[in-house]
Amino acid sequence: LNKQIRGSSLLLFGRFISVGLNFASQVLMVRHLTQADYGAFAYGLALVAFFHGFSSLGLRRGITRFLPIYQEKGEHEKVTGTIVLTVGTILFVSAIVIGAIYTAPENVARLIKDGAESVNLLLIMIFLVPVQAFDELIVALFASFSNPKAIFFRKYIVAPLLKLGVVVLLVSMQASVLFLAYGYVIAMAFGVLIFVGLFISMLKKQGLWQNMSFKTMDIPAKEIFAFTLPLLTSDLVTIVMHSADS
Repeated sequence: LNKQIRGSSLLLFGRFISVGLNFASQVLMVRHLTQADYGAFAYGLALVAFFHGFSSLGLRRGITRFLPIYQEKGEHEKVTGTIVLTVGTILFVSAIVIGAIYTAPENVARLIKDGAESVNLLLIMIFLVPVQAFDELIVALFASFSNPKAIFFRKYIVAPLLKLGVVVLLVSMQASVLFLAYGYVIAMAFGVLIFVGLFISMLKKQGLWQNMSFKTMDIPAKEIFAFTLPLLTSDLVTIVMHSADS
């Protein structure tokens, strides 16, 4: 109980830090960018959020439910299979989304005013879809293996600081909104790579890495999708309603 309280308190404290850092980023961004540039950037983020809603087909929720169960039962082949299933799903769905945007960008341009600038940004920012999906996957993995400190630093410290760093560079260099788009993608991808390495290191320290083998893995796709797809349906309804409001 004490461990759970300490972990939840740490995450609550981290949320306040994250809100402050993100607020600072937003203030600097709004003061530097023109109204048109900020609108185009916000439009790109909105589309990324829409596609991100189903980039993993809800498997990030399945991880936090099933991985602890498989780990407790010693079913390491299913632990490996679940991770591989989630990674493969993210790559497959993201490839479809990115391919669709790059194949017909003119269709997106017709939907918005001053579409050329927004489309140019979207062609960069669309890569945030897989990056954010992998970011949430890493957070879910750390949650499954009871590591609140890693979640605290990844989600509430490192990610907001990387974004703030990009915005500070944007202002100091008097750069364009294209710099901001590239910076967001690179910064988030860099953060994901760092914590992938930390996750592997954690598994090795706990003696779990040697149990994860691709040769013996068992992918429980039916069991996991039966749990996640109904939740995905409700998520999509919420995403569509929020998109309509914005």
